[in-house]
Amino acid sequence: MEQIEKVKVLTLPLRKIDTPTSICVYMIYNVENESEFYIGSTKNLYNRIGRHLSYLKHNDHPNENFQRLYDTCGISGLRLMILEEFDEFDFDTLRDSEQYYMDKFKPDINILKAVS
Repeated sequence: MEQIEKVKVLTLPLRKIDTPTSICVYMIYNVENESEFYIGSTKNLYNRIGRHLSYLKHNDHPNENFQRLYDTCGISGLRLMILEEFDEFDFDTLRDSEQYYMDKFKPDINILKAVS
């Protein structure tokens, strides 16, 4: 994976008070093996990460690759990096940005390689 400047890296689980933005493209990665990562986007970061973690804790994440990563390294082995933040929500801009990062970094954990 291409080296990324880690500007905002957060420990999971998130606390609402610590969440720096709601609208963003993010990466969740394995601290021991940074080539294992997932890229996503959201208009509400705190809620989206909460849903991911709930699925993972209950062994019910729809992305089997993501579930396997969590099962291997646990929550303490994952970090959240904000790749890009937005002041206002625009669906097309957010999706285009997510696709840009997916094309650039080619995450193995994402099942879909095109943003839907």
